Amino acid sequence: MTTLRNSILICLVLFMVVSCTKNYDYPNDLEDHSDDIENPVNDEYQIWKERVMPIVEGCTTHYDKAKAIFDWECANIAYDVSYSIYKAEECWNQRKGVCQAYSELFVKLAAHCDLEAVVISGKCRTLSHMDGDGDHAWVKVNTEKGWILIDPTWGAGYVSGGEFTFYYKAYWFDVDPALMIFTHFPDNYYDQRLQNPVTNEQFRSLPNVDPKVAFAGWNGHEVLGYFLNYLGESAPTFYLGFTESLGKFELVQVPFNGKMKVGQTYTLKIRSLAIEEGVSIGSWETNHYLVDWEQEGDLFTFVYRPETECEFHIAVGNNGIMKYDVTN
Repeated sequence: MTTLRNSILICLVLFMVVSCTKNYDYPNDLEDHSDDIENPVNDEYQIWKERVMPIVEGCTTHYDKAKAIFDWECANIAYDVSYSIYKAEECWNQRKGVCQAYSELFVKLAAHCDLEAVVISGKCRTLSHMDGDGDHAWVKVNTEKGWILIDPTWGAGYVSGGEFTFYYKAYWFDVDPALMIFTHFPDNYYDQRLQNPVTNEQFRSLPNVDPKVAFAGWNGHEVLGYFLNYLGESAPTFYLGFTESLGKFELVQVPFNGKMKVGQTYTLKIRSLAIEEGVSIGSWETNHYLVDWEQEGDLFTFVYRPETECEFHIAVGNNGIMKYDVTN
């Protein structure tokens, strides 16, 4: 009996040993299967790399890359009038976003072509926020010229009646800091890129001047210096025709102050840069066309002494470019 019991136990032990050592085809070396494991970090990097490289193809400098990304965003990203898209990925996929999305998308694309860029947050001055209390985001980029300021949102177009319209404005790339401060007040003072930063109180007292005036001959530091000395004064009203006529004229001598005085004499000088195309300079009061501009080569001069309160307009060719309010 004892012999039989021992035989049964031996058989059970042998069965368990055989069962436990049966080959279930487990992998012998986990490293051989490492390629099967997804790396989300590397995948994301490759995705963004593939997105940006066609945009910056042919660019040989950081400045060129920054301009290429700016131009691409201005041509392809619409402003999100539903105010719901804030992140770079969704902005890329939906081809629209708010200012934060424009800025984050720029930084994301820049980072994957060896370009250093940072989102700047702060306040802005617009027609609906003339006191400069609108929330906004824009970008600074490190290039061969040093850090430059850009606003791809405002460079892409404008919103009117709840609808966005593409309207490319190149002057929102590499903006003169002395002109950027008229409409953009960053949370961090050093992002003003000014030797003497402007205070929030000063910013709120500045008029609405945007950097397109630099393309028409105004010097940013002179303009800023004037309005800091005369806080509270308004600038001329700039029409859409101003932007459409850029490259066809140069403001040689016109007042920075948007208000003229009855009885005071003003000597205005504007150069036509398209004189061979027959583009001349003209002006009119509220309902009265003025034809007294004198021409010497491409330079037009007008001595103006308003006799009554009115609106004084200046035109380049057929485009009205700016307006002054004449008061007592």
